[in-house]
Amino acid sequence: MVWRNSNAIVSIMIGLMGLANFCGYARGGVLSGLPAIFGPGVAQGVPSGETVNVNNDNVGTGNPNRISLVGIDIVGLDPIDISVSVANSPGVSGTTEYFIELGSATNRTEAAWKGFVIELGSGIGSEFLRLSDLAIPGVSGLDFDTPDRDPAVSSPSFLSITHDADILIFSEGIVEIGEFASGQNFSIDIPDITTAFKSTYDFTIRLQAVPVPEVEGDFDQDGDVDGADFLTWQREPNLGSLTDWRTNFGSGVLQAGSSVAVPEPTRMTLLVVAVLLCVVARDDRS
Repeated sequence: MVWRNSNAIVSIMIGLMGLANFCGYARGGVLSGLPAIFGPGVAQGVPSGETVNVNNDNVGTGNPNRISLVGIDIVGLDPIDISVSVANSPGVSGTTEYFIELGSATNRTEAAWKGFVIELGSGIGSEFLRLSDLAIPGVSGLDFDTPDRDPAVSSPSFLSITHDADILIFSEGIVEIGEFASGQNFSIDIPDITTAFKSTYDFTIRLQAVPVPEVEGDFDQDGDVDGADFLTWQREPNLGSLTDWRTNFGSGVLQAGSSVAVPEPTRMTLLVVAVLLCVVARDDRS
């Protein structure tokens, strides 16, 4: 009888611990494996990662927790996924912050870059999902060191930086072929998983260079400048200048005599484009 009661007490305690985790009493996640790189990039050194100080959120400069890629040669324009394994940390609750040492990204592609995008999510390749798409159930607080942003993200190669919880957009700069984008160092807050049924998870840092388009204003990179580019620009204004879109509207379409058939635009498409042009013209006058 005593054995049954003791067993029941242990079971209740385990259940309460699981319930506490489920309700959000999380600790700072710690690295459980070295980062792995997938995609058209070649690391200049062996990727590494270490956890020296657990629960060090907002440590500022001099963070001893590092995930280092020691620079990377980018040889293609497809996304590069860095997968990182995390385990629940021991001890009290909190968030562990890591300094991500990208250092430099050398352009070995066939096009100059006008920007650089870094996303935070889960999965690799076609299975990648950003955190805003609920990529990792049970994980709350995994982000690009927001809202504190200490230390702030900066880059000598790009003048403009958009810093959100799960995406960093570097723009307003040119990195020619053979040159490198420097200083894309940033921080990530890593929590434990908050479910009682799992103690590890993987997350993904996705890197992607943004090439200079053949036609300025081609924001969706489909070879022409049309109404779809305006809608793309509305979602991500940092992609370029709306003046380029207006100036080059209609550029990049197939020339007469091409063997490829060009579908006729629908009435709705023509109406949307006309409205967009009127909106832009009105903004210019104002």
